[in-house]
Amino acid sequence: MSFLKRSGQSQQQGAKSVDDSLVAIDIGTSKVRIISGTVKKDGQVEILGYSESKSRGVNKGAITDISELSAVLTEVIQQFNKNFSMNVQHCIVGIPGCFIKSQMQEGTATVQSGYVTIRDRNLAIENARAGTNLGEDEEIIHTLPQNYHTQTSEEVINPIGQYAKRLTVEAQIISCKRGHVANLNNVLSSVSSDIQVDSKIYNGIAAADAVLTESEKEIGVSLIDIGGGTVSVNVYDNKRMIFSFGFPSGGDGITQQIAKNMGISLDMAEQLKVQFGLADPGLIPQDKQNVRLKFKQSSMYQRDDDNSISYSQLSIIIHEELKQLFQRIIYTISDFASSNGKSLNLGAGFVLTGGVANTVGMECVLEEVVRELYVSQDSAYPMNKIKVRIAQPLGLVGGQENSSIGGSSLLSPDKAVAVGLLRSGRSLIEEKIFYENNSEKQKKKSIIRSIRDWISHEF
Repeated sequence: MSFLKRSGQSQQQGAKSVDDSLVAIDIGTSKVRIISGTVKKDGQVEILGYSESKSRGVNKGAITDISELSAVLTEVIQQFNKNFSMNVQHCIVGIPGCFIKSQMQEGTATVQSGYVTIRDRNLAIENARAGTNLGEDEEIIHTLPQNYHTQTSEEVINPIGQYAKRLTVEAQIISCKRGHVANLNNVLSSVSSDIQVDSKIYNGIAAADAVLTESEKEIGVSLIDIGGGTVSVNVYDNKRMIFSFGFPSGGDGITQQIAKNMGISLDMAEQLKVQFGLADPGLIPQDKQNVRLKFKQSSMYQRDDDNSISYSQLSIIIHEELKQLFQRIIYTISDFASSNGKSLNLGAGFVLTGGVANTVGMECVLEEVVRELYVSQDSAYPMNKIKVRIAQPLGLVGGQENSSIGGSSLLSPDKAVAVGLLRSGRSLIEEKIFYENNSEKQKKKSIIRSIRDWISHEF
């Protein structure tokens, strides 16, 4: 279980309560974030503390310098503990999409009693996990049952209590690189030996839990989370996550392209992108089309140079980089549907989160890419009904009081993973407690059954 304690308070040893406050750490290429909160039974999240800092020692989601990242985390956690009078002991951590692999697996179980029990379902799921093709450097972090098969139906949502001689489950198994997890553990242990990682959650699932509604998942939606150095993509249909993938790319690639095209430093390119960047050149007002943005670029070989770039030039660079990124994403989704014989109807369209989602006009680029794809395929897709929205975390209770904490607004696309880690973490705790409770019930039933069998045999 993941929780944090108020300074001066103690937690009863071994106590298990889903009402405990949770703490999550989101280590990204651009930012390092720590967040704590309580997740209510209805999914509402009350934020208790939040701190962030510019990331160091991370590139495209990978930890490249443990010492640098440890220094950043130490500073952030110490500031967090001081500002909110808390003592971080356990935490949830996010795993970027570039380190995950998704596989669909089937598992079966023979139903001895003729009616599916919790034990039968769990055995089918375990058999699906056992059949997963894992590399030596991979471990399973999520097992997501999609649907169950019995003699009476191929689309069983909850098999418990149903008549069956054999139960089959289709499950999506998400694994991650052990090496990345080992590096995360090493960094956190160097910050404090008291900090323990209790749960590892794929960032794409966390972002989806923060911003998607159940109705969107039901009618079909694709969640695209684009950070500074990584991309995570999930596709949902009929309330199930049917496909997920990620790769090392993001906002830093746009910054690098601006720097290369203009011959300027990465810091200056980032400033221009954040302050003046537009994803769609068509959004630039007519009177600003030729206006040049002036800036000073320091050089070690000469005096500070006066440089400039037009709004249009800057916007075109951003547009082209985003277009290539979205093309890669859409073609990957399209290839998945084609190779699996699926007809994806994303009724809710596309939902964008992550720091790059703050770029004005970003949704216009995605709409352009989707239109081009369907035109090239001679599809009868309704072009005027392409849905794209920029999303911020949903369900933060307390109104304005909780929309901004620790000097940072939480109602922003770049906070989706951090907030979602809390909601996903609570779900994992509930699931664990549910299985443990039912496991105890099964043991008691087994003991009672054994006693009855013995009495029947002896007397």
